[in-house]
Amino acid sequence: MTIYLDYVFFVNFFFDLLLLLGISFFLKRKIVKLRFILGSIIGGLSGFIIFLNISNLSFFILKIILGLIMIIISFSFKNIKYTMNNFIYLVILSILQGGSLYLFNIEISKALKINLTNKLYIVILLIVSMIIIAFYTVYINKNKKSLNFKKSVVFNVNNKKYNLIGYLDTG
Repeated sequence: MTIYLDYVFFVNFFFDLLLLLGISFFLKRKIVKLRFILGSIIGGLSGFIIFLNISNLSFFILKIILGLIMIIISFSFKNIKYTMNNFIYLVILSILQGGSLYLFNIEISKALKINLTNKLYIVILLIVSMIIIAFYTVYINKNKKSLNFKKSVVFNVNNKKYNLIGYLDTG
């Protein structure tokens, strides 16, 4: 089987660019185009570690380190909490993206008996990935908005104090 290294790089580059855009959208981070491109290049280069002869644990640790480097390059380092929050969203979106790609690759393509060429297949995977992340973004933002309507309410009845949480629209 022939493996084209430029495809390995560009597929990883575009998937990582989507992940970084998702993080910036979810966490409302400012986008600096050059930093995003540099972070995506690191992500694209991380695809080449599959060719290294290393143990699974080393592979996992290397992927975490490269993910942290990608986050720091893309969003800069302000403090540990800021960086870890960005990294956690990278992991969550990566799992979501990987799961959706697996579903499309294994289940849907077999069920529909799709036999696609490599270039068309990669484009379809990118589009499916963007759609899944967009739906997830809408879902998370919708839930964040509903949580903002919760208010703490304190009232007294017969000299007894009650601390409750209610929705703003319930009065």
